[in-house]
Amino acid sequence: KLQEHRFREPEEFVLSLVRCAVAKGATAIHVDIDADDLRLTFDGRGFALSDFEQLYPSAFGTAPAADARARRQLALAVSAALGLEPQFVRVTSQDGTSCMRLECRPGAADELGAGPPQDVAAARTSIHVKARWRDLLEGRRAKLEALLRLRAEPCPVPLTLYGRDVARGLTFQHAHGLASAKGRGFRAAVGFRPGDQAVALVHWIMDGGWIGSHSFPDGPQNLVA
Repeated sequence: KLQEHRFREPEEFVLSLVRCAVAKGATAIHVDIDADDLRLTFDGRGFALSDFEQLYPSAFGTAPAADARARRQLALAVSAALGLEPQFVRVTSQDGTSCMRLECRPGAADELGAGPPQDVAAARTSIHVKARWRDLLEGRRAKLEALLRLRAEPCPVPLTLYGRDVARGLTFQHAHGLASAKGRGFRAAVGFRPGDQAVALVHWIMDGGWIGSHSFPDGPQNLVA
């Protein structure tokens, strides 16, 4: 059932991968895209084999815990990526003692298992989307890059695309009086940006990825948050 799920734009799977990484406590996220491969890697807490076994039902969960959010975002990302009919979507997650592996192919049963770590010195998770034909990602590369640069810009940790950091965190260019706040389960930034539309504008971010914006005509003019 989940493999029938589609984002409005299928390329948005890459944003769910970024949210997954942030929820897993990544301190750095790296993305590379070529004509037929997309690879995203990050450090932080890894996935257990049980996460892969219960992956798809997790997409419908609402648990607020970080690892549950990460599992949900991974499920959404894998589902959307499979909608592009790739050759495979492969997830490996390792710590110093073991490596968990999940491989998904359109129309086939998932393969998962555990084995020794590929690199005992590195704890990391890697997602590899392999195109079935060479120009699948080549034709979508610009869209994937734009999504990362524009909608993953609030990512709170370094997010490198081809080695260049595209993340800015919770900041606003040309904003005055910028103030920040944080509480249990949230962080916020607010300021005033002359030249913006007169109404107050609030952007909503989840685990480093933009999910929507709302304007408030009765709010303070030029406020941005």
